[in-house]
Amino acid sequence: MITKPNTYAQAKVSKANEAYEAYRRYSGRVLLPDRVRWNTMHVSALYSETPVLSNIFYAVRLRVGDDVRELAEKALVLWLNSIWGLLSISINKEETEGLFTRLKMTQWRLLPVLNVTALGIDRLRCLAEAFNRHASAQFLVGSRLIDQFESGGRLVLDADVANCLGMRVGSRELDELRGLYRLFGNALRQMRR
Repeated sequence: MITKPNTYAQAKVSKANEAYEAYRRYSGRVLLPDRVRWNTMHVSALYSETPVLSNIFYAVRLRVGDDVRELAEKALVLWLNSIWGLLSISINKEETEGLFTRLKMTQWRLLPVLNVTALGIDRLRCLAEAFNRHASAQFLVGSRLIDQFESGGRLVLDADVANCLGMRVGSRELDELRGLYRLFGNALRQMRR
């Protein structure tokens, strides 16, 4: 869920002010994909500690104060990578070819997501801390989304999100999550055809 810039551009001296202004206005730390291939995807949203621009991701900047910006951005990225975020993305995607789908910026804007701007500071901190724990989790880095559901490796991530949002997560709820994973995994497998 965490990434770093992998390429840098340098503007011509005559265009430096325009380039800086474009970077300042359009860069962001939250990265949302324009296109998703569900059978190779590991995560649905990324966070960069450095504001970036990308040609394959939308760089998003939340309308929050600088004092809570990092917490809110990490909370949003974590939620989008939770089962609830993935289901929202899946339901609102535009299919272009089976497992290959697209989400235009207007679709991302209309996507029903967790309103991190309405959360209290304690919940934001809890979600940001959960993000930090799971940002480089092996089940995210080493396996495709469909494998994550089959292995159940993401149960801790989703349980942490639920706990941070004040939901009770006991053995019954974890069993329900496993059942939801099976259903979503089956849906992804059927999309392959």
